Amino acid sequence: MIYEKVRALGLALVNESEPHTALRARSHGTCLRYKPAVESIDLARRGNAAALRELLARAPDVLASTPNTARLLRLAVLAGHMSVVELLLDKGVDVNKPSPLALAPSRDFETLIFVTPLCAARLKRRKDIEVVLLRHGAKEDIFTHAFLGDVGALQEDLAHEPSSAQASDPAVDALEITPLHHAVAGGHVEPLRVLLACVLDAKEPLRGANRALRMAVAHENVAIVVMLLDHGADATTIGAGRWVTHPELAPILSRAGARVDRSGNWIQLSCTGNQGRKDDPEYVAALLRHGARVDDRSETVQMTDGGRATALHYAAKAAS
Repeated sequence: MIYEKVRALGLALVNESEPHTALRARSHGTCLRYKPAVESIDLARRGNAAALRELLARAPDVLASTPNTARLLRLAVLAGHMSVVELLLDKGVDVNKPSPLALAPSRDFETLIFVTPLCAARLKRRKDIEVVLLRHGAKEDIFTHAFLGDVGALQEDLAHEPSSAQASDPAVDALEITPLHHAVAGGHVEPLRVLLACVLDAKEPLRGANRALRMAVAHENVAIVVMLLDHGADATTIGAGRWVTHPELAPILSRAGARVDRSGNWIQLSCTGNQGRKDDPEYVAALLRHGARVDDRSETVQMTDGGRATALHYAAKAAS
């Protein structure tokens, strides 16, 4: 049973076929401790096309990793560096390969969404880059339309294929991401309403509703949170987070059943004075008001005597 679960996880993490590219074959290549790959990211972000061209000439395997090339193109598009975009496209980088984009500083794993270079260009209104991408074969898709809030294009997508309202994003193989999540990530109420109406007409269960709710909560989008709750999203899956301090979200979610559970997962959030951050006693007090208890213990961190750490242990360590 354990083997089957681990096997499924392992296969979900595979994003390149055999044989492994030169970049991945190197030690720590996937986490980009390979110096040329790290340098390429900085150059793409800064728009230094000449230096990037020289780097690729001496280390061409930087472009052998598809996730890395997609990231380079996204960074160049978002920053508006046309020369870098053209260089990467001329080198054969996939114009339609999505790349992950974190849209909020808190709980990035909930707000992470994959966007194509075309979507990134339109997000930042890079019209000149959009033209270049289209000329190189960039494609439209329902995920881009939902994320950008293009209601007209979204309605055309659904008229052509109603089932696409809950299509799985092919860019993500480890999570169930649909156009609904893209609409939530983009913060667009009307596109979300259109998608929900289509799902309701099809009399289908709403896929990924709870993740969409957590995403909306992370973005503090009250209107979308209310809409998802009305369509059956379960507030009890939210757990601890900054929502406890939000004047509108906290009462709405509390009435819907959201609570800080007794697992102790909230404890690390309470230690707000660590790593140079300003201490935040109001946040800790709000966590305690919404279900946290001072005698909760962390499930993951043990003390030297074998016991599990409490919030007080964390606070004392931060003050030392």
